[in-house]
Amino acid sequence: MTKKEILCITGTRADYGIYRPLLLKLEKDPAFNLSLIVTGMHLLQEYGETIQEIQKDKLKISATPSILVKGDNKSSMAQSLGLGLLHFSEIIKLKNPDFLLVLGDRGEMLAAAISAHYLNIPIVHFHGGEVSGSADDSIRHAISKLAHIHFVSTEKSYRTLLQFGEEDWRIHLIGSLRKTEINQIKNMSSYEKKILRNHYSIQHDKNLLLVAFHPDSRDSVPVEEQVEALLSSLNPFFKDQFIFIGANSDAGGDFLNRRIKEFCDLNITFTSFYYSIPQEDYLFLLSEANLLLGNSSSGLIEAPFFNLPYVLIGNRQKGRERGSNVFEVPYDENKITSVISHVLQAKKQVSSNPYDTLKCPETQVIKVLKELTLDKWNLINKGFKR
Repeated sequence: MTKKEILCITGTRADYGIYRPLLLKLEKDPAFNLSLIVTGMHLLQEYGETIQEIQKDKLKISATPSILVKGDNKSSMAQSLGLGLLHFSEIIKLKNPDFLLVLGDRGEMLAAAISAHYLNIPIVHFHGGEVSGSADDSIRHAISKLAHIHFVSTEKSYRTLLQFGEEDWRIHLIGSLRKTEINQIKNMSSYEKKILRNHYSIQHDKNLLLVAFHPDSRDSVPVEEQVEALLSSLNPFFKDQFIFIGANSDAGGDFLNRRIKEFCDLNITFTSFYYSIPQEDYLFLLSEANLLLGNSSSGLIEAPFFNLPYVLIGNRQKGRERGSNVFEVPYDENKITSVISHVLQAKKQVSSNPYDTLKCPETQVIKVLKELTLDKWNLINKGFKR
């Protein structure tokens, strides 16, 4: 039997964490030959050099193009996409895979999808159809229109892609690929939990607040004011414990990381800062925290699996589907403080979760890819009716 060649693009710790259960299973399946293009934030020390996590998983890395242009601004993001086009077009042409896997809404994913489009490579897109109300929406929707097979995380996303004109046989509802590893964290032994609690110095006589905050370059509120509203709101909670996780490489990310690092250096008794945290450790911290604070999509997609309250600041995830664990608040110091106080004082509730749909999402992905018998030309012709 001829193996199907799968090429996966990963540019950040976030997308790799989502992909990971699927990639580990694809690697073991004799029907597939999996390789990765590892790029973007993965390669840079200031973002934790997270390619090391992929290497530890012993997945095959075919190429490591460096595409991030230095500069904490919007033009650097556009230039990085251009570099991605140059590098990915050559790599994808050389590999000539049966499927290219892309995920979400970042520039490197769009660059890879455009390259595959011109090379007539079938594109498989994860997390299409979602709406966040930020600049990411246009990128995500553009990738969806280029893609040929969609694995979506919610029923609403499924309906959105149908409204975009995507044929229903191309769209598969699977929920969050993180579910398998989340269940593994829930079943972690007491000994393993103790080691991680000690590693992160978690103090059970204090509330643990996990902060994952990224710049929103499309918001009318400047990045400087975004981060100051966040940090100023924390003054009443200095008796609690904070773990901050570094921002992504979007415009303003370097400034945001510097400002948060300064805040942590001035308040070392109750704060800690990590540019990046291993995937399993991050899920463990979600399971241990009393509250998640910031604007990361993980508060919507992963946190409800742990019934973890999420104080969502600003507009970065404005339109994205969410469970009942989310408490939305504007960039207003007093309002953020008030919501944090309310959440910490309230009893933790069981959360609704629109991202929990299948028992084992990655198994369904593999089943679909195995059973897809259309030839490449019928698959990439978006007007084809089965």
